[in-house]
Amino acid sequence: MKRLFPLFALLCLYLPNAYANTHAISLTVSGMINYTLPDGVNQARLHYAKIEVYDLNPNGVIKLGQGHLDINGAFSIPVTSTEADGPDIYLAIYARDDYSVWVGSNNTDITTTHIAYTNVYYNTIDDLQIYSAVGSNIPNYLAWYIYDTIAYKAWHFLADNVGWDNNNNVAVAWTPTSPANPVTSGNRITLNGANGSEPDIFLHEYGHTVMFNVYAIGMPPDPNNPNCNAPQVAWGQNGTLVCAWTEGWFTFLEGAIQGHSRYAGTTRANSIPKQYDMEHPFPLAYGAGDPGAVAAFLWDIYDQSNETCDRMYTFINGANQNGQWKVFSQFQPTTVGAFYRLWVEQTTNGFNNELSLLANHHGVVGSAPPCQNEYTYIPMVQH
Repeated sequence: MKRLFPLFALLCLYLPNAYANTHAISLTVSGMINYTLPDGVNQARLHYAKIEVYDLNPNGVIKLGQGHLDINGAFSIPVTSTEADGPDIYLAIYARDDYSVWVGSNNTDITTTHIAYTNVYYNTIDDLQIYSAVGSNIPNYLAWYIYDTIAYKAWHFLADNVGWDNNNNVAVAWTPTSPANPVTSGNRITLNGANGSEPDIFLHEYGHTVMFNVYAIGMPPDPNNPNCNAPQVAWGQNGTLVCAWTEGWFTFLEGAIQGHSRYAGTTRANSIPKQYDMEHPFPLAYGAGDPGAVAAFLWDIYDQSNETCDRMYTFINGANQNGQWKVFSQFQPTTVGAFYRLWVEQTTNGFNNELSLLANHHGVVGSAPPCQNEYTYIPMVQH
């Protein structure tokens, strides 16, 4: 199908033949790339990212070839050089895959967001292995963390579970010092500096692009709040119905991708990070116009817990691809009430009684009081 900083590169050069100085030298540049996690220490494998191979010599830089990492984080790029003693290899590793997502700064081309390795090699008939590492002292190392979380983790969650392929080359504008508020328009996400280490936030914004590309009308407009501005769409506040649905769905999706019910991070530039939980929900959220209640309702449909008012476990789309994603993608509801009605009318997977219990519990349909024992506060832990 389709197809980051401390970074780790294992580069292998295979030089099959040693020619005379006037002949071309054919070789294969191969290896595996890691990126560094927000703790600045631990690393993870990079996937699908674009790789370019250059020959660095006194006469300038010559591009020898390019390719992409595979699903295992490996690459293999055959190149040819006319350097008498073999090429001096320079690798450019990009936070983009030319398919689903790229990460760059607000005002510069995406090609500026890469890390380069410069090593000198000599003509040899032996295999040559290079172990290279780049530390977290590189200012924008989290660009690769943002990139891989979307290009690999989020992409596979939807592709593998519901068959949805993000091939929209979503643009993510981020720098470590960006003062912007996190916001999304179409297929462009803008983040502030703190969001680089906050996957709950940038995956919530990624949810905007999913809905934008799935819904025939793009992002459904709310006639009473066209830009879904706060505080009408704040957790625990009953605001406008369409904005509550969209914002609640985005929060649900980021939790589903990561497999946890927490939603924490810097939701506004220069603000104190917020912490929410869909499972209780905490803080209390209730009503069809409350995005926290919408998110909690969708999470309870999704999750595996067995509680007094949560007897459903249908994951993202049920055992027969006839659940939450089907209602979302095929019928494209614009309010949580419409989602509930379409589930009952258009799916055949049952659970209508359980869904009604949940809907009343969260106040998104009906007005029965919530099950108070499910609002017991469990202290937040940073994930």
